[in-house]
Amino acid sequence: MTENLEQQHKDKIEGLKLFYDAFKHLTTLSTASLLLLATLLEKFFKAPLWTALIGVTFCALVVSLIAALSAMLAYGSIIHSGRDKDAEFVKVLGVGGVLGALGGFLAGIIALVVFTLRNFYQ
Repeated sequence: MTENLEQQHKDKIEGLKLFYDAFKHLTTLSTASLLLLATLLEKFFKAPLWTALIGVTFCALVVSLIAALSAMLAYGSIIHSGRDKDAEFVKVLGVGGVLGALGGFLAGIIALVVFTLRNFYQ
């Protein structure tokens, strides 16, 4: 019985580590998207339409980046403490980070795709 509980605890910690790694990759993607967009925007589009979508893209990717970092802090804290029942604010930080990171990244990419399609087919 004790071995089963220990194995479940190890499995949960391993799952949290994988979750942490997923957000690490999401921060890399968000940062790279921001840098590429800032660098290449003026070279591809001389007189762009619907420029507000670029602002939406930047804001959404920054939200994604900040939220992913908060999720990483929350899950890193849980992994470090090794306890399943961590402080409530850590859980809220983690859930908010997950929703903000995924939502922000999706919103940013969708806004960028819409902007690009609109300007390629003017």
